[in-house]
Amino acid sequence: MSVRACLGLLMSRQIIRRFSLTIPCNQSCSRILVSKAQNDYFPVKVPCQKYATTQSPNHKLGVEIYNGPLARRIRSVKLFSLSTSLMGLIAQPIIIERIMETGVSIVAMIFSGAVVQFFTFVTPVVLHYFTKKYVKVMYYDPETDTYSAVTHTFWATDKVLPFKLDDVVIPDIPRMFTTIIVKGNPLFFDINFFEDVGHYKKLMGFDKPIDFKLEDKPPRS
Repeated sequence: MSVRACLGLLMSRQIIRRFSLTIPCNQSCSRILVSKAQNDYFPVKVPCQKYATTQSPNHKLGVEIYNGPLARRIRSVKLFSLSTSLMGLIAQPIIIERIMETGVSIVAMIFSGAVVQFFTFVTPVVLHYFTKKYVKVMYYDPETDTYSAVTHTFWATDKVLPFKLDDVVIPDIPRMFTTIIVKGNPLFFDINFFEDVGHYKKLMGFDKPIDFKLEDKPPRS
């Protein structure tokens, strides 16, 4: 066989091999194009995830319209304060016994006991006084036109306060950490964390006509 014939045979084999390798690729590409065209006309239904279908535990209260950003931090601080108070209460007899063994005066013993009592009982009470006003979450039920504000209790649990717009009182003099007063309970929230600012306007009474509270004085005689 001549050299030209051998070279031609080798070249033909390489061409056939390359052609055979490109056929699956072309077939796969054609399948992808066909499947894409089918999906465009018949979209595939993606099953919803479990967390997307589950409802929140307070879904009966209505739609969530407000979420306080400091709720988790406040709860963590309250739990830490309660745990330290519990440990201080348990260790209080041991501390008093150790103080008595040192032989200090009665005045020093009373002062030490007062300091221990302050950090054991007064700290969680003062912390609760300021944090009980903070609104953790607020819901709105359009069917009953009722708002529900969720705040923290002394034991860091949730307290639900349902109310309507007629129950809202705007304090004449601004108070510390108090936005509105509902049924005698002061509440504090921030306008920047409302899902709909319209609810904030309704709660603050901005949609009502302005009352300048000008009383008609009787004419002087």
